[in-house]
Amino acid sequence: ECKDLEEHGYSVFPAEIREEDDEGPTCAAIVFELLSNAQQAIDEISEAPSLRDRFEISVGVLVAYLHLCLLNCSDPSDDQDIAEIADHEEVEETRGFIEEVKDCADEILGRGDEEDKDEASNRLSSLIAMSINLLSSESSDGARGASSRLTRELVKIVLSAGLMFSAKSSDRATIDSNLADMIMQSIGVTIEEPDDEMEDDDDDESDADESDSQEQEGLFSKNAGASILDHDDDKMDDNQEMEEDNEKTNDEEEEMIDADRLNSMLEDSDIDVDESELEHHEGADKALAKLIKLKQEARKAGQAARERVELSQQLRCMLVLEIVLSGKPEGWGPLLRADVVMSMLPQMLERWARLEKASSKKGSDPATGERSALLARITSVVKAKLLKAKMSTMAWTESMNPDDHCQSIASKILEIAARRTSSKELQACCFHSLPALFRSLPSGSQAGSVLYSEAIEEWATKKTPIDARLLDELIKSNPTMAQSILVEPLLKAVPTAYSSFIKSECFRMISSLYNPNLNKAATDQEKATLDTMLNNRDTFVESAVIPTLQDEEMQKAKRLKEVLRCIEDVASFSSPHEALNRPISDKSVEALKVALKEVGEKTESEVAKCQC
Repeated sequence: ECKDLEEHGYSVFPAEIREEDDEGPTCAAIVFELLSNAQQAIDEISEAPSLRDRFEISVGVLVAYLHLCLLNCSDPSDDQDIAEIADHEEVEETRGFIEEVKDCADEILGRGDEEDKDEASNRLSSLIAMSINLLSSESSDGARGASSRLTRELVKIVLSAGLMFSAKSSDRATIDSNLADMIMQSIGVTIEEPDDEMEDDDDDESDADESDSQEQEGLFSKNAGASILDHDDDKMDDNQEMEEDNEKTNDEEEEMIDADRLNSMLEDSDIDVDESELEHHEGADKALAKLIKLKQEARKAGQAARERVELSQQLRCMLVLEIVLSGKPEGWGPLLRADVVMSMLPQMLERWARLEKASSKKGSDPATGERSALLARITSVVKAKLLKAKMSTMAWTESMNPDDHCQSIASKILEIAARRTSSKELQACCFHSLPALFRSLPSGSQAGSVLYSEAIEEWATKKTPIDARLLDELIKSNPTMAQSILVEPLLKAVPTAYSSFIKSECFRMISSLYNPNLNKAATDQEKATLDTMLNNRDTFVESAVIPTLQDEEMQKAKRLKEVLRCIEDVASFSSPHEALNRPISDKSVEALKVALKEVGEKTESEVAKCQC
């Protein structure tokens, strides 16, 4: 029967796949075992498949697909050419994937050794690692006849089934910080980053690239330099002898090439050198100039090709992050931890910033398409997944202090937004993420008070990329929290603001905070916030309004208009809870009358006079 199949063009399993290996079962045995388990799970289904059955079946489908990919690779012989070597590498990689699927299934289903069963916290590591490795392989990119879409869909099914089964079968299985770091690294996020600016990081990367190029090209550079030097040394000796006999017959004099300078030019291919400049370099001729130029171009082309491959792999691995973050409370949501999800925010925003900076560089870039696609995918995940994650319903890691961790994450996000290289869209996303962080904490107002107070002080007294959008976003997203933590810092910022525009912005935001519709006094905390705001009205008149009305720059119509509107809103502000309402002190009212009368007499605006 096998011969008949072979005559019709079918391939027979290679003998080495069917034979037993001394180190363990062969790929055929693993495939047979996993498919048998899947078939047994299908046979035992009565009404609806259990979570275990779903995972068993999904693993069986995945391993069957990998086995088909293995059969598509030809077996290498003793006389190997380049194609056969590539086939051999593909065979070994696919075999490794099959073994990895088997180990993952044993780990998730608890079929491993007793020692491994006790390490429930690491149960998901094999599942996450297997998914990342499959998505990063050449087979997931459509190579060797494999379907990239089919690979992604199978990984999605297996990963979802494994997460669901682990969430319902084990109380200790969690997606901890180590697994989160593994996922982040697969999409190009650098986990251990120094606190230096991005420019310092880029310098370090360029230094590393330069050292790598020296290691890879050092042999070529030395041999090339030596051959050119030997040839030119003999030539120089002949020229010197001829010059001694007849100096007038030679119109041109050749110069000795400096070996160190030649090697540095050959090795330092990060620097673009114009060919005309190389021709006028001492000892360099047109051939040497072209050699250096070709060497630089070849290295840049190799770097661009590697970058495209890496970006493509990172783009495919985004699927793992999307699946993990899509877990709902009734699904694998209990596997997530609030502090882990919160830590992903600055890492993703940092990756966003680096991709934007790389895309902004001038010149042709073959990896522009892949980089733009990855940037769009990261932007979508941050806005649609991370910022909408219900972290308030998630559990926290036992050893983590929620308030300290939240303040640390918020400081990192604010630091990214404060960079002058950050785009408007990235800054807006950073500003929007801060209220989401503090909203997830029971003591959100207390945790955010220090951060916003320092941000307002810096914004009012220094020229910084941080602008009023930071405060407007908090007022829009969480008005009650904004009323409790923004009023007093804004009142302090008015007299110290470095420009009339900043003062006008402070009054605009104070006016928006003294809106009776923002706070319904439904809880004790909201009532306490309203009581504090009513007490701050006297401070508003004394420390903010009076000094501002005496400022000639603020007496201009376009600035005075905002101040007068704010005075009207604060003076007419009242609480929905009648017991809290009380008038402004007589002293503040008299001082306000005098100041408004003086401004009304000085201003040339008829509208401002009527408002005063």
